[in-house]
Amino acid sequence: MITDSHFGARSDSLIFNEFFYEFYENQFFPYVKAHPEITAFVHLGDCLDRRKYINYKIAKDFRERFVANLEKLNIPCHFIVGNHDIYYKNTLDVNCYNELPLPTNTTVYTEPTIVTISDYDMLFLPWITEESYGRVAEITANPGVQVAMGHLEISGFEMHSGIVSQVGHNKSMFNKLEMVMSGHYHKRSSDGHIHYLGCPYSMTWADCDDTKGFHVFDTDTRTLEFIPNERNMFEKIHYNDKTTDYSQVDISKYDKKFVKVFVENRDDYYAFDKFLDRLYNDINVWDLKVVEDFSDLNVNFVSDDIVKESQDTISLLERYVSEIETNLDKERITTKLKSLYVEAGDITL
Repeated sequence: MITDSHFGARSDSLIFNEFFYEFYENQFFPYVKAHPEITAFVHLGDCLDRRKYINYKIAKDFRERFVANLEKLNIPCHFIVGNHDIYYKNTLDVNCYNELPLPTNTTVYTEPTIVTISDYDMLFLPWITEESYGRVAEITANPGVQVAMGHLEISGFEMHSGIVSQVGHNKSMFNKLEMVMSGHYHKRSSDGHIHYLGCPYSMTWADCDDTKGFHVFDTDTRTLEFIPNERNMFEKIHYNDKTTDYSQVDISKYDKKFVKVFVENRDDYYAFDKFLDRLYNDINVWDLKVVEDFSDLNVNFVSDDIVKESQDTISLLERYVSEIETNLDKERITTKLKSLYVEAGDITL
């Protein structure tokens, strides 16, 4: 099972496009081929990133490198429509799957459907709109099956690390189901009943510390196995020359990555410059940022230990809000700031 593949992400970035296909061609497809017990492929929505059009290069690679490899697997393919797959917000009728090439043995789901895979019945739930809500509520109240897969927006789950969705459907809507697996949120999480599978690879800095990958669902044992992605696009370096000799550090792991260097301690400026020079010239980093200037924080509001102890932007945001004097809802302020931070990461390379 794959969800939230988002082909064409980051404004059709070819860097990310190649990173995505390195995962599919070097890990995902070889894994499925090596496990003949896998009898079906399920995509839980948001196959493409852009809702209204597709870049020619992205479309070409989708056809030649994704769809063609799915075809070679010679297994049934199931695509559940997600919110990024549709043109209109209130209907799923116009969607990417109707306009793009797909494997021969493919079914696309635009409405709640009972599906049988390996003699096991499951409920497939595409993105819920105002138009479809009544039908979904009716079928989940008396589903007749125990397991559902879908592309659902359920409140109370993490969208990204530390950012919990405050909107969406109440999870009690799915209480009659014993197990729910869903796409939509890119953070992999579970409350034991509802399982968000997460995106298969990192796309923004918000994904940096999360393990990505794909899942295999066993219909006999009803167990969900997670297969971690062996690749990562984002790397953090916590620079401290009191504890590490950076002239001896192997920098090959940062090749073709986005890298941030957090300066925790720098006694030898020459050694620091030499280390940065190695990152710039000995390998090919896509982007390199050095984080050491916290002067834009208002010293009247924020205690000194925040800057000393914080490791990332999210931590700074949380602690900054916790220490300001205001009658406003600090939780809502923090959630809004985190959401803006993630959105900024989505549009900035």
